Amino acid sequence: GKSFDGNYNWLNTGILFLNNPDEYEGGELVFNEMNTFIKAPKGTFVLLPAGPNSQDYKHSVNQITKGKRLTLVLRFTATEG
Repeated sequence: GKSFDGNYNWLNTGILFLNNPDEYEGGELVFNEMNTFIKAPKGTFVLLPAGPNSQDYKHSVNQITKGKRLTLVLRFTATEG
């Protein structure tokens, strides 16, 4: 079957933090290539490149050990036409 990505050309990924860091333990957004860890306040929006030119922005999330981490992930694409 078709994957989530389908045939789209993803340009950016956005992550909106929906709760505050004191509501959970762990859950840092990690950019290994940049040695960067983000645990941002509610309302923070992180926008990063996606697609073939985004190798430096590969990321992961540390395990959440207590509470709940709430985020909204958005993926942006462009179409020709």
